[in-house]
Amino acid sequence: MKRWLNVHAGDLRETVRIEKRVVTKDAYGADVETWALRAEVRAMIEGGVFRGTEAFAYGQKIIQSDNPTRVTVRFRADVSVRDRVVWGERVLNIETVRDPESGRHRWLELICTEVQQ
Repeated sequence: MKRWLNVHAGDLRETVRIEKRVVTKDAYGADVETWALRAEVRAMIEGGVFRGTEAFAYGQKIIQSDNPTRVTVRFRADVSVRDRVVWGERVLNIETVRDPESGRHRWLELICTEVQQ
Protein backbone atom coordinates (compact mmCIF):
# COMPACT_ATOMS: atom_id res chain seq x y z
CA MET A 1 0.00 0.00 0.00
CA LYS A 2 1.36 3.41 -0.96
CA ARG A 3 1.68 6.15 1.60
CA TRP A 4 0.40 9.50 0.35
CA LEU A 5 1.96 12.49 1.99
CA ASN A 6 -0.64 14.90 3.33
CA VAL A 7 1.21 18.16 2.64
CA HIS A 8 -0.30 21.34 1.25
CA ALA A 9 1.53 24.37 -0.13
CA GLY A 10 0.48 26.36 2.96
CA ASP A 11 2.40 23.90 5.16
CA LEU A 12 5.70 25.08 3.62
CA ARG A 13 6.15 27.90 6.15
CA GLU A 14 9.92 28.01 6.47
CA THR A 15 12.53 29.21 4.00
CA VAL A 16 15.66 27.06 3.80
CA ARG A 17 18.80 27.04 1.72
CA ILE A 18 19.95 23.83 0.08
CA GLU A 19 23.70 24.05 -0.36
CA LYS A 20 26.08 21.88 -2.34
CA ARG A 21 29.65 21.06 -1.35
CA VAL A 22 32.30 22.73 -3.50
CA VAL A 23 35.99 21.88 -3.28
CA THR A 24 38.44 24.52 -4.49
CA LYS A 25 42.19 25.00 -4.19
CA ASP A 26 43.81 27.57 -1.94
CA ALA A 27 46.94 29.56 -2.79
CA TYR A 28 49.11 26.57 -1.77
CA GLY A 29 47.20 24.03 -3.85
CA ALA A 30 45.43 22.41 -0.89
CA ASP A 31 41.78 21.44 -1.15
CA VAL A 32 39.39 23.83 0.60
CA GLU A 33 35.78 22.80 1.20
CA THR A 34 33.14 25.50 0.84
CA TRP A 35 29.39 25.52 0.29
CA ALA A 36 27.47 27.11 -2.60
CA LEU A 37 23.77 27.78 -2.91
CA ARG A 38 21.90 25.10 -4.85
CA ALA A 39 18.43 26.53 -4.15
CA GLU A 40 16.44 28.58 -1.68
CA VAL A 41 13.06 26.90 -1.16
CA ARG A 42 10.02 26.81 1.10
CA ALA A 43 9.91 23.87 3.50
CA MET A 44 7.95 22.11 6.22
CA ILE A 45 10.20 21.17 9.13
CA GLU A 46 9.32 18.51 11.71
CA GLY A 47 11.21 17.09 14.67
CA GLY A 48 14.78 17.93 15.46
CA VAL A 49 14.69 18.76 19.14
CA PHE A 50 18.42 18.91 19.69
CA ARG A 51 20.06 16.05 21.57
CA GLY A 52 23.53 15.19 20.53
CA THR A 53 26.93 13.67 20.86
CA GLU A 54 30.30 15.34 20.72
CA ALA A 55 33.10 14.41 18.39
CA PHE A 56 36.29 16.00 17.13
CA ALA A 57 37.09 16.45 13.44
CA TYR A 58 40.05 18.34 12.04
CA GLY A 59 40.85 19.71 15.48
CA GLN A 60 37.38 21.23 15.96
CA LYS A 61 34.70 20.13 18.37
CA ILE A 62 31.61 19.05 16.45
CA ILE A 63 28.29 18.37 18.15
CA GLN A 64 26.02 16.15 16.08
CA SER A 65 22.34 15.61 16.75
CA ASP A 66 21.04 12.06 17.11
CA ASN A 67 17.42 13.19 16.74
CA PRO A 68 16.59 13.54 13.04
CA THR A 69 14.82 16.50 11.49
CA ARG A 70 12.45 15.92 8.57
CA VAL A 71 12.52 18.66 5.94
CA THR A 72 9.82 18.41 3.26
CA VAL A 73 10.17 20.49 0.08
CA ARG A 74 8.68 20.44 -3.39
CA PHE A 75 10.32 17.74 -5.50
CA ARG A 76 13.75 18.48 -6.93
CA ALA A 77 15.90 15.96 -8.78
CA ASP A 78 19.20 17.67 -7.96
CA VAL A 79 19.33 17.14 -4.17
CA SER A 80 21.57 14.42 -2.70
CA VAL A 81 23.05 13.26 0.60
CA ARG A 82 26.20 15.23 -0.27
CA ASP A 83 24.20 18.45 0.20
CA ARG A 84 23.09 20.22 3.36
CA VAL A 85 20.17 22.35 4.50
CA VAL A 86 20.66 25.70 6.22
CA TRP A 87 17.65 26.86 8.23
CA GLY A 88 18.36 30.20 9.86
CA GLU A 89 21.49 29.59 11.96
CA ARG A 90 21.02 25.81 11.98
CA VAL A 91 23.02 23.54 9.66
CA LEU A 92 21.47 20.17 8.83
CA ASN A 93 23.38 17.38 7.11
CA ILE A 94 21.16 15.42 4.73
CA GLU A 95 21.25 11.73 5.65
CA THR A 96 18.42 10.44 3.41
CA VAL A 97 16.65 11.82 0.35
CA ARG A 98 13.39 10.18 -0.69
CA ASP A 99 10.24 10.66 -2.71
CA PRO A 100 7.60 9.72 -0.10
CA GLU A 101 4.97 9.04 -2.74
CA SER A 102 7.02 6.49 -4.68
CA GLY A 103 7.70 8.29 -7.90
CA ARG A 104 4.90 10.88 -8.07
CA HIS A 105 7.58 13.63 -7.85
CA ARG A 106 5.46 16.08 -5.86
CA TRP A 107 7.42 16.20 -2.59
CA LEU A 108 10.90 15.41 -1.39
CA GLU A 109 11.63 14.30 2.17
CA LEU A 110 15.07 15.07 3.53
CA ILE A 111 15.97 13.28 6.76
CA CYS A 112 18.67 15.41 8.38
CA THR A 113 20.84 15.58 11.47
CA GLU A 114 21.89 18.89 12.95
CA VAL A 115 25.54 19.78 13.27
CA GLN A 116 26.68 22.61 15.54
CA GLN A 117 30.24 23.84 15.35
